[in-house]
Amino acid sequence: MEKWSPTHQKLEKGFWDFEDIIGIGKNISSNGTTIVNPEEYKKIIELSVAGILIADKQGKIISWNNALEKLTGIKQSEVTGLPVWDVQYRLTPQELKTPGFLSHLEKRLTGIINESDYWQRQVFEQKMTDINGSEMTVEMSAFVTASPNGNLLVAGYRDISMQKTCGDCFSITK
Repeated sequence: MEKWSPTHQKLEKGFWDFEDIIGIGKNISSNGTTIVNPEEYKKIIELSVAGILIADKQGKIISWNNALEKLTGIKQSEVTGLPVWDVQYRLTPQELKTPGFLSHLEKRLTGIINESDYWQRQVFEQKMTDINGSEMTVEMSAFVTASPNGNLLVAGYRDISMQKTCGDCFSITK
């Protein structure tokens, strides 16, 4: 957590800094708590049931976990190094792809990553398609955090299509 963020200022060291969480070069956080080393941290992301992507300060994807591969049908090796907005556009339902949409995505995501000292977690729903064109509703949770190499965009995805369908069925029966 960035030292200049509103949450850090309110809670002081009640939260670990990002470097503490990923354990860069040490096994103990600044407050003396044992922490996860980078390999353990990577394993946690890979084993998560939520799809997770991490993009660097230039918006290039540096991490794309197994759950996101299953959700989208796109392998990590196919997206690593690509701009996050290009991949997001690829997963956008056809009817939402307007002439300026890719440009809008690039400007918006570049702004979020680089113009924010601290971007609080945002949670929202969006339509998405997998590589076979199957449409789903996902809950996306995203935030920006600082790292020694610049800001990182972290986004988590969860397919909530079934919950949305069941919710629609429930409201019809009322």
